[in-house]
Amino acid sequence: MCPSYRYGHKCLKSCGHCYDDKPCNIVTGVCTDGCIAGFKGEKCNSGCDPNSYGKDCNRTCGNCRPPRTCNEMTGLCPAGCDRGYIGRYCHDECGPGFYGMDCADTCGHCVGNSTCHHVTGECLEGCEPGWSGPFCDNNSTVLPGCHTGVYGENCQHTCGRCLKGACDHVTGVCKGGCARGFRGDVCKEECSHGQFGENCSQSCGHCRHASSCDPVNGICEKGCLAGWQGVFCLDNCTAGTYGEDCKFLCAHCKDGDGCDSVTGACSEGCEEGWSGEKCDQGIPKAAPNFHSTPTFPLLIIALIVAVVMISAFFIYFVVVRPRKHALRRLYNATSTEHLTNTYEQIVGSPWELQRGQLNLGNELLGNGQFGQVKKGQVKISGNKIPVAIKSLKDNASEKDKRDFLNELSIFKRVGKHPNVVCLVGACHIRGVMYVAMEYAKHGDLRTFLRQSRRLTSLHEYDNTTSPFLHTALRPQALIKLSLDTARGLKHLADKQIIHRDVAARNVLLADKLVAKIADFGLSKNDQTYVKTSSTRVPIRWMAVESLFNNTYTLQSDVWAFGVLLWEIFTLGGTPYSFIDSQQLFTYLKDGSRLRKPRLCDQDMYAMMLQCWNDSPERRPRIEELSARLERMLENSQVYMNLNVQEESMYAEIDHEREN
Repeated sequence: MCPSYRYGHKCLKSCGHCYDDKPCNIVTGVCTDGCIAGFKGEKCNSGCDPNSYGKDCNRTCGNCRPPRTCNEMTGLCPAGCDRGYIGRYCHDECGPGFYGMDCADTCGHCVGNSTCHHVTGECLEGCEPGWSGPFCDNNSTVLPGCHTGVYGENCQHTCGRCLKGACDHVTGVCKGGCARGFRGDVCKEECSHGQFGENCSQSCGHCRHASSCDPVNGICEKGCLAGWQGVFCLDNCTAGTYGEDCKFLCAHCKDGDGCDSVTGACSEGCEEGWSGEKCDQGIPKAAPNFHSTPTFPLLIIALIVAVVMISAFFIYFVVVRPRKHALRRLYNATSTEHLTNTYEQIVGSPWELQRGQLNLGNELLGNGQFGQVKKGQVKISGNKIPVAIKSLKDNASEKDKRDFLNELSIFKRVGKHPNVVCLVGACHIRGVMYVAMEYAKHGDLRTFLRQSRRLTSLHEYDNTTSPFLHTALRPQALIKLSLDTARGLKHLADKQIIHRDVAARNVLLADKLVAKIADFGLSKNDQTYVKTSSTRVPIRWMAVESLFNNTYTLQSDVWAFGVLLWEIFTLGGTPYSFIDSQQLFTYLKDGSRLRKPRLCDQDMYAMMLQCWNDSPERRPRIEELSARLERMLENSQVYMNLNVQEESMYAEIDHEREN
């Protein structure tokens, strides 16, 4: 019997979007009660055709503004209504006396107060006396009028970026002023350096490296000058911080006084034991005069050292060395010397766990062809800590064993970080190696996002018993998940670790929805790695240099991070779901990229596109992405437009052979 929402041979396939969130047929995958809104087909895994929406895609969209069609689930027009139509679903024609886009234009002087055509604005029954033209807006003293949005002789010029309404049909002047980012009488000039806002009337803040702010919203995209902080770089550093974006903490200034917000210098001097302009250099203490100490204590110390050394030799030759030989028999000489010694380095180290410390449970967290992960507990200092315990099956090949040891080696090098799943310890029992990792109780990010999306699409999230799913729909939470992941990748980059499989399925969620990078099975401890083996790789997340040249660098992980951002803002969509794997090579080579998700603003999508630059050197570094996400989180409403009513579903496909 397959678990819920799985079907087919060995239950490897995922059910589609069945109505009322019911499981599909475990053999065929068919949804017996139809599909949820936005999907069609027997298995409910195909999105609606253009201009259709609703349950089983059986409804027709209204008159949406081209080139966008309506939302496949709700039927709403995300870009607004086409000319001549209004209403929630854009089915209603303009009311009497109005026409055009959003019914914002007023009819001319039609005869007898009759209305004009709701799309074109033409007076169908003629004009009042003294007026002429198809729109009845011309008289003897005024030049023939142009359509909305154009002006000048023969109406050959396009209006600029007017703030309110269209420009004057004769002069092109925007009477209501210019929209954000533009200036001038006709509102076609972009803001000059250091200006932004409506009519370019506002000055930028203290942006870094003399860079200008965004001419539309005034945000300093490259950060703030030393001494300033905030998304607009208008706020002084708070007490105790200094430098660019105020990201540095003052050192040991005298009496706890704050340092200079620009340089970090302590104007009032340093605390005792510290020196330097910033009071960040410790003063070495004078070494004690051992010649003046009595001889007897030295003899006691020498005796203790001798006892410790004898004990260490005894433990090594009686306990440790036999265990090393047993491990070599378990993992034979086909592994490289570095990997063979990985567990030997754990023996006797803080990472080693004794058999009595490890409690292996029965709850299966993950299961593969050659390995499995179960929930368990590790007893440390009298406390029982929940952990995820990874082990190999009996039928594991030598390659699987090497990969297992490689991941353990990477775990050791990673160390501790709040946004990385860290190693708790390891031991081997009766010839089986067990690796205990931090336990993330909310599972992987992709599944979590898809559950959030499903609850959103059914408008059930207000009734759910999980407050975390409700939280995941908030704009700040999605940006925080992105920032957590970026911080985890920055820590790996600092350790010169190339992850090679950055994806939502490999990000786990711990308490309070803290995202943690996981799964180092494909990771390499090298600045540049050229792949020569036939290991399966996640091609839909891979950078172009990895796809075409089998080359992996830290900047290849940046490309994959861009795809991960796309997954987050599509709530768990599958990248490039509309093409197969072989077509992907041509698609990327032609310069095509993933489309902008509807849940993110242009600034977030611009970050994604920068991550997908053909040249690795021109992609932003992960520390830069982390800093930018921090600023986005400060003012998340600027970057997000999360509206449940306008949220669209993205394809949800499992590519087992590619992932």
